[in-house]
Amino acid sequence: LGAGHPRCRRGWRSDRTTLLGETEVEVGTEEARLVSSPAIKSFRDPLSSVFVTEEGVYRGITAALEPQTSALLGSGLFLARAGKDIIAARRLSAEESSRLTERLPASERAFDLWLEHPRLPLVTYAYEWSFTYLRRAAELHLDLLSAAVREGFVTVDGTTANIQFDAGSPVFIDVGSFRRYVPGQPWSGYRQFCEQFLAPLLLGCRLGIPHNGLYKGSLSALSVDGLSLVLPATTWLSPSILGHIHLHALSLRRSRTATMEPSAVTIPQSRLIAL
Repeated sequence: LGAGHPRCRRGWRSDRTTLLGETEVEVGTEEARLVSSPAIKSFRDPLSSVFVTEEGVYRGITAALEPQTSALLGSGLFLARAGKDIIAARRLSAEESSRLTERLPASERAFDLWLEHPRLPLVTYAYEWSFTYLRRAAELHLDLLSAAVREGFVTVDGTTANIQFDAGSPVFIDVGSFRRYVPGQPWSGYRQFCEQFLAPLLLGCRLGIPHNGLYKGSLSALSVDGLSLVLPATTWLSPSILGHIHLHALSLRRSRTATMEPSAVTIPQSRLIAL
């Protein structure tokens, strides 16, 4: 993107970053050197935030997440896939980190680790993607989840905003989404993945309704129980749709009316990998 493009003023962002207010800056001024300001805050994960300057794209990692992110950067998963289908990340030196944080507001300096990411040539959103692009993004999400679990990591969410496309290929951009895998722990991003990937894809292939407008009206795209109500009765005969949509929807409805605390659920690693 050129320096004057509107998306440059908003900056490169993952699902960790949202605009709480528009800040117009004149290109070439000191204000333009740091596009990220108190108006740009992380709203889903306070442990990881993205900042955009004229010099590059930077991610701040808090002390609570730093050990896990450092372990990820040295893992076989990241070393094999960084710069391919995971966004590359370079650890800033203490001197580079100091120079960067000097230009940030005091409230935005509480990060123990700083990473530099390459700037993407174009930022797109799920409502702009074709059905094929949405499906490829979903496949990458699940492929990385499976590979991460084998390496002792897991992604904590399942949002479309974790994916961008570079030269037509999907790239996972949210390094801060990876956490240490706890054996037996269910995937915390499962419901979000079903709502933002699986449900819109099924809406298209089973009902012929394009997914694009869904993302403009809701961050969650399409609720699982909402889709369950409109899918043909024959989909109850599909084991995958039965489990991930219909029974999932029944479970959600039951949980809303439950008067008792839900019991702890454990998911074997093999089932998480096969998801």
